[in-house]
Amino acid sequence: MSPRRLNETERRDGVRQAVGPHPMPLDEIARAAGLNPAQCSAVARELELAGEALSYPGGLLARAV
Repeated sequence: MSPRRLNETERRDGVRQAVGPHPMPLDEIARAAGLNPAQCSAVARELELAGEALSYPGGLLARAV
């Protein structure tokens, strides 16, 4: 049996919960949120555009404080 697919809101909430105040690699965030790297990257860009996250060189992401 395959795992249940997350909807857009669940993906966004999962990434929000996984992102901390210190920069961390997107692959770690993806694992913590239960997403594949492409899904996590897309959500990260949405959060960045909304002013909720900051991206850093090397594929790092942090919560905008």
